[in-house]
Amino acid sequence: MGRPEGGQFTGLAKPGAEVSLDLSDEAYNADGTYLFPPIPRSVEQHIAFWEKVPIHDEVMSNVAVQYKHNREEQVTQACERAAEAWKEENPDPTLPHMPRIKDKDYHRVVQTWKDKGRAVWDETEAREQAARPAGIPHTHMRTILRAHGMTHYAHVIGDEAVDQVVQHELPWNADETASVGWINDTYRLWEIGDETRTPMR
Repeated sequence: MGRPEGGQFTGLAKPGAEVSLDLSDEAYNADGTYLFPPIPRSVEQHIAFWEKVPIHDEVMSNVAVQYKHNREEQVTQACERAAEAWKEENPDPTLPHMPRIKDKDYHRVVQTWKDKGRAVWDETEAREQAARPAGIPHTHMRTILRAHGMTHYAHVIGDEAVDQVVQHELPWNADETASVGWINDTYRLWEIGDETRTPMR
């Protein structure tokens, strides 16, 4: 392959080349979509984009399903971790290396151990379920996805931008607002990652 002649590539833009910054935020955001948002250039522009970008029904339908699946998985995993931790401190009394249980006490000792282990699972399950809404209300789905996208892409601007974004208030109920940070911490959509950008299959 030869070298290009005639300077046919000299007009290509490269990092550091001057670009027009005269576009208003509205014009800058116009070509962005939920799946392909514009590169954030300021906190104000970034928030304005995520407050208005349309979100397809197919994406919201998928998130509704995946959120419930993930919630169930996360609750189960938390219960398993708690149960394993409890068993490490309270080994199965029937294991060979454990002290021998008297025949008359065998059923009571074993059943007590099982009951306590079950209680650890049940308490963890109740706590984790209470910490995670059972589902995403249809009326709040767009707002929750906006909060997620707003935070996810704010990292492009920097940590200071993220701090500003999470404090931003979005409409929540009729006469109420909720901070982006609270919405994210409540619904934890980062746990389902790419599913927040995937249409229902």
